[in-house]
Amino acid sequence: MCVANSIQMPRKQYLRLKEILKELTQLEYERLQIPFQSGFDYHDWPVLKPSADGMDVNLSFMEWGLIPAFIHTRADADKFRKGFKDAGGYHPPRLTLNAIGEEMLDKPSFKEAARKRRCLVLSSGFFEWRHLPKIGKSGKVLKQTDTYPYCVFMPGHDYFYMAGIYQTFTDKESGEMIDTFAIVTKKAIGIMEQVHNIKKRMPVILTEEDARRWILPDLADEEILELVNKDLPNEFIDAHAIAKDFRTRPHPTEEVLYPELPALVK
Repeated sequence: MCVANSIQMPRKQYLRLKEILKELTQLEYERLQIPFQSGFDYHDWPVLKPSADGMDVNLSFMEWGLIPAFIHTRADADKFRKGFKDAGGYHPPRLTLNAIGEEMLDKPSFKEAARKRRCLVLSSGFFEWRHLPKIGKSGKVLKQTDTYPYCVFMPGHDYFYMAGIYQTFTDKESGEMIDTFAIVTKKAIGIMEQVHNIKKRMPVILTEEDARRWILPDLADEEILELVNKDLPNEFIDAHAIAKDFRTRPHPTEEVLYPELPALVK
């Protein structure tokens, strides 16, 4: 699961993906400075979109939250995302910020995008919440939990790639066309299983080599699932606790120490 992300590109002139180097304009560099963004804002996020032959990529800014092909207007998209009532009762929101990797090839909202439109979502670190038992005044463990936010990152890397899928949404009323995307998720392992310890999900984080494979056209279903389920070595991912008001801080990914927090086992 990943519904909050960060990208803070260092002062480099390019993005690298194996043999592909993409030079950044000053405007692109400035747009790659997003200390914190919630997916529930449904704003644009930087994504590498492959060319048709998979031999090149372009930096694109897609709307986070995939809008399936069966949605035809912005009004319908809002209802899809927020839920609505009609004569048939209440229809709950449909969340497409993430796509469950193990199931997406069977889901109408995702299966065509997963097979034909894979992309790479940029991140410098993403945010998850760790739940710990709450102790009451009597010393007993309560049903409620204490929640601590964490930043999850790849040590030694200024940025890394998450597996994504995208769908071009066309508003049948206005003619507007935009690319929308979802981050692919998998079962949490290692540190992520300790941090996101309730739902135990995590984004599919790709090595540079696997990121290059992810955007190749015509991958078989077995190859797609192999990349989704491939586990990174533990040393590729790390995490630290951050301030509980991190959303409004100028440096939301900065580490904060909580004496009561058990250390993560690495």
